[in-house]
Amino acid sequence: MSYWGILLLGAIGFVTAMAVAPTVAALAWRLKITDRPDGNRKLHNRPVPLGGGVCIYLGLWTAVFVGMWLREPCGLYLRRVWPDLLMLFYASSAIVAIGLIDDRFNLRGWHKLLGQMLAGSILVMMDFRISAISLFGVEIDFGIWSIPVTMFWLVGAMNSLNLLDGVDGLATTVGIVLSLAIGVVALLFERYTEALVIAGLVGGMCGFLRFNLPPAKMFLGDAGSMLIGLIVGALAIRSALKGPTTVALAAPLAVWTIPIFDSTAAILRRKLTGRSIYASDRGHLHHRLMARSGSASRTLLWVVSCCIVTSIGALFSLWLKNDTVAIVTSLCVMGTLIATRVFGHVELQLVADGVRRLGGNVMGMFGAREITGFQSAVRLQGTRPWDQLWLNLLEFTDKFNLHSMRLDVNMPACHEAYHASWTSPVRCPPNELWRTEIPLFADKHVLGRLTILGRRDQSSVCDVVARLADFLYPFECRLMEIANEQVAAARAQSTSLQDAAAGAGKVGAHAANGLTPQGPATNGAGVHGAAPNGHAPSGETAHGEAANGPTPGAPISSGAGAGGPPALATGASEFMATGDLAQPPAEP
Repeated sequence: MSYWGILLLGAIGFVTAMAVAPTVAALAWRLKITDRPDGNRKLHNRPVPLGGGVCIYLGLWTAVFVGMWLREPCGLYLRRVWPDLLMLFYASSAIVAIGLIDDRFNLRGWHKLLGQMLAGSILVMMDFRISAISLFGVEIDFGIWSIPVTMFWLVGAMNSLNLLDGVDGLATTVGIVLSLAIGVVALLFERYTEALVIAGLVGGMCGFLRFNLPPAKMFLGDAGSMLIGLIVGALAIRSALKGPTTVALAAPLAVWTIPIFDSTAAILRRKLTGRSIYASDRGHLHHRLMARSGSASRTLLWVVSCCIVTSIGALFSLWLKNDTVAIVTSLCVMGTLIATRVFGHVELQLVADGVRRLGGNVMGMFGAREITGFQSAVRLQGTRPWDQLWLNLLEFTDKFNLHSMRLDVNMPACHEAYHASWTSPVRCPPNELWRTEIPLFADKHVLGRLTILGRRDQSSVCDVVARLADFLYPFECRLMEIANEQVAAARAQSTSLQDAAAGAGKVGAHAANGLTPQGPATNGAGVHGAAPNGHAPSGETAHGEAANGPTPGAPISSGAGAGGPPALATGASEFMATGDLAQPPAEP
């Protein structure tokens, strides 16, 4: 097969995505499909349209449908499997529609999960299945379990890319790296149709990337991140087929190492701290790197570099026909992140604490008794003195005859998170315990929760809780004091970074126009899109839950800014002329 067909489909996808972006942005403003700052996790400084998914979708399918009518060999390959491509088109259309609805109305997590399963089921019906896998020379046939295994893979692929969409250009660039790796795998296995579809997808992502790099003029949105995850996840299955139904698992796993590692860590972190898996936090890999580097561009470079390393390991494993190379490469990358305490060490500590707690419970079932009970304190993020507050709380345990206590602090806007728990060594039947949960507020924001279980005695439970509330008042005051200090520090840092970014943007705009920094003022280029701290993915919005954390750039009670949609007729033309998608033009 000639590689000119692959390059041609990539070029068609690239040009299409570039051409439709201004119109898509204008439509997004008109339909209010925008990502607005919320002062909690979404810290960009103005609303930004969420149209990346539509751009990539149009680029991909324009390339594929045009390619089907070409006389090149690529047209023959695509026409030969048009029923499969049609089902892939239906599935991608469904996931883009669901993503756009979520971008506009913020669906609950389980509603979005149902939509992902619907899109995945369309593919499963057309034999996009993992019927068997091959790993280290051993083949495992899933039989009747092939459908749930495939659904798990597809839903996991969609969500892992969605969770990575937290820094300008990150999910798009990672998607390009993963797609290129899967495309090479497809060529090695002589799966030319899959390589052609990947070419159209890569072209669409590259065309959109111009508007998504920091500072972003348009965000990918749930529609885009889930579309990339669905297509790359599905084609990873078909591209790595060693036979009619057997998937060579090592290569796809290695390619997907970073997204899988990040999403698995997020699920563990949230479940082991008692939060919903749909709850928002800033503990992802890109958040941890952002806290260290202070730059969205450097964060993007580090994450993409990790993906490139694991992808190279996957390709070498296929070339050498040795699965060990792929697996060892993935383990080395994850081990390096954990050993350097960049990412994963907190989740590992939570898992170790969970195992220790489980061991204590098992020992208790056989009559053994712990001497000191169970206690754990984990700083998930930040530097504030939460340990001292926790030690102060532990002083109340004997006074109020408490059985267990758990403190969970989550302040995403201030990059602070802390989790601690304590359990008494004295076992107590569940029907002898009372329970209370105290939300910790700072103005309208919930900063965390304190959950307490106490043993019932002769006193009134209401009286005990009332006296406990009096003792907790100084703790709450200290918590609010720390929160306000953190807000002030975040405000100062955000202001300085935004000023620096705006200055750099103006210099770049002057240079692009052939002007010196002392020349005439520009129209504000370089100050649109996300703040230097990046933006929060709409896919991780806390669905139906209270926001956690104060606003870094304003008083705690401040709300999100507003931005009106442009008139569609003039919006697209003005966007095309200026290239500025992140700010709606003035009403005509």
